Amino acid sequence: VNEFVNWKKMKWSNVFCGKTLKVTCVNVYDGDTCTFTTDDISVRFKCDDEAYECQPIEFKLRMADINTAELRTGNEQELAREQRDYVRAALIGCTTLYVRLRGFDKYGRFLGYVYLNESDMLADHSFNAYMIEQDICKKYGEWYVYRLSFSATSSVSTNIV
Repeated sequence: VNEFVNWKKMKWSNVFCGKTLKVTCVNVYDGDTCTFTTDDISVRFKCDDEAYECQPIEFKLRMADINTAELRTGNEQELAREQRDYVRAALIGCTTLYVRLRGFDKYGRFLGYVYLNESDMLADHSFNAYMIEQDICKKYGEWYVYRLSFSATSSVSTNIV
């Protein structure tokens, strides 16, 4: 059963808020929206008196407190692709990712913070904050009024503390 679950509409979804999960990044849509899987939680449900359990769980996450250029907007597309490629290079294939869930956005996606390894998670130094510090993206609410200068092919340290 690999159908999309609208977590926001599920009454028990607040159970996950504030939780930290070990995850694998399976897709990066743009610089601030990714899809992750985790074995740390499972969903149990009944259908026609049959019990089912789904694990691993796949979910979309909007990275909290950051803003990247939009892929759908004509004048931001080049920057959006560079930001997306930077995040892909950092997260896809990383074996030590953690996500701390904070809540939901208006589209029903989880909001949260991404950590590249356990020491960053323990120090509460998120990849979200790192991207702001490195001028790869803006804080949420700030607009792009200038061209960011970074290389999407530059490497990302696995320890950003």
